Amino acid sequence: MSFQIARVWAALSVTLFFSTLLHEDAAILAGGYLVVGNHLPILLAGFSLYAGVVFGDLGIYGLGRLAHRSERVRGFMPKSLTSGTSSDWLFRRTYWVVAGCRLTPAMLFPTFVAIGYAKVPFRRFAAAVLLSATLYVPTLFFAVVTFGDVLVERLKLWGWPVMILAVLSVWYLRRQAAKREAAPDWALAHGDEIAIHRGMPPLKASDVRVPLSERIPAPLFYVPLVLQWFWLGAKYRSLTLPTVANPSIEAGGLLGESKIACLDLIGPSAAQWVARSAAIDTSADIEDTARRLEAAVEKAGIAYPLMVKPDIGWRGIGVRRLDGPDHIRPYLAAYPLGSRLMVQEFVPFDGEAGVFYARMPGEETGRIFSLTFRYYPFLVGDGVSTLRQLILSNERSRWKVDIHLAAHARHLDEVLPKGQGLRLATVGSNRVGGLYIDGCSYVTPAMTERFDQIAKSMPEFWFGRFDVRYKDIESFQRGEDFLIVESNGAGSEAIHMWDPNFPLMEAFRTLFDQQALMFAIGDANRRRGFAPLTPMQLISFQRRQQRLLKIYPDSN
Repeated sequence: MSFQIARVWAALSVTLFFSTLLHEDAAILAGGYLVVGNHLPILLAGFSLYAGVVFGDLGIYGLGRLAHRSERVRGFMPKSLTSGTSSDWLFRRTYWVVAGCRLTPAMLFPTFVAIGYAKVPFRRFAAAVLLSATLYVPTLFFAVVTFGDVLVERLKLWGWPVMILAVLSVWYLRRQAAKREAAPDWALAHGDEIAIHRGMPPLKASDVRVPLSERIPAPLFYVPLVLQWFWLGAKYRSLTLPTVANPSIEAGGLLGESKIACLDLIGPSAAQWVARSAAIDTSADIEDTARRLEAAVEKAGIAYPLMVKPDIGWRGIGVRRLDGPDHIRPYLAAYPLGSRLMVQEFVPFDGEAGVFYARMPGEETGRIFSLTFRYYPFLVGDGVSTLRQLILSNERSRWKVDIHLAAHARHLDEVLPKGQGLRLATVGSNRVGGLYIDGCSYVTPAMTERFDQIAKSMPEFWFGRFDVRYKDIESFQRGEDFLIVESNGAGSEAIHMWDPNFPLMEAFRTLFDQQALMFAIGDANRRRGFAPLTPMQLISFQRRQQRLLKIYPDSN
């Protein structure tokens, strides 16, 4: 064998090794092509693929272990991968979980990170990986080589297109099998409207799943948006231009803004549409803070149950429902005293939506850029399965399995009656498995007029999202029977793009349009005399928010 051939084989082997990190099935298909085409010996190709798969799995596990040790690494990862992990459950089922992830598209990365974070022993995880890879990789690889060789011999140039189609078909069937494995809730399967979401559009079984947009790790998902941000920053000659999209809000509401300050911007003419709220600055003395909080609750006319949340927050972190005064002190004991705290009346309406509003400075009327129905995470009993079994058998609840198992640890062995719904979390954020459904088709002129009136009552508010609770969809479309629980600025998203039925490319197009509009509004306000924050000022807001998010108590 010449040195030139050895160099080619080495290059191809290394390429196969690293290509498994991107997509195992595609790498195995490529390896089969190289073997059938006599570009690489079968044993060398097979070893490269096997080693790449094992190395990648162990690396993902290592990332989870590193996140457990390093707060900095943990900060770059979705909190759902690193919070409330049930180490005992993962330890007892390591082999089954690893084998299941090998056959279930898109579940491998988050699950292996969770296994590493839960500190499942390395030897146990490595043994499970070696066993599953030994059964899976050679079987699929030799099948590709065998059938590829036959097809190429018989079909010539058409052989590999047919082989690619066959592999894609296997991938599709595996994906469908994974969907069937996550059996739909009883009520959804029978087309019933779910009682715990009264007043909201009924869900279909196809809605209750985890879309590709959620499965993509957040740091990777937002790369295209970061690139667009830099492009828009160059176009408008300012990377921080969105901080003047809403000049009356700190940093334009891009991050680190006060929730109560945003709500207080809503003027008297629209106050009837805002949930009663109050805020206090906490102190190191829990008793003093509790007394002042109770006084603020009484002054605002807020009755129990009530909602308590950090004044500077994100995605429902630290939000809890308190059913009585005796729950205040336990919450304060876990709260970072010295930071601001907000209380708000509990709005009894079941309907929840995010209304994204935008208006260019100088325009008489604005528009509802996005309307999204937010369904909090839920399950419906079948009269047979325990709560633990229901959580593990439903695709969306299984996606946030550690959060739900930890939150309902005392009731996991209870059987939920047939048809009875159970709310799994107080908040509807997709951080805890909340489901977002596109509601843009429900927008009416009356609804637009109402939110235009509310936004105009707010000085220098042009771009952001109102989170509301409403009685029923019909009255909401008339612009009636709803209350605003949060008003968010430039940092909010048009969250209808997280709808499981929303194509990924369409989701990116929506976010690109939103970001471009945000820069355009910021530019218009800059020409009106408002100066954007400097990069260092914006970074200080970001650091303050991240520091607080890490020490807030869990939601309930």
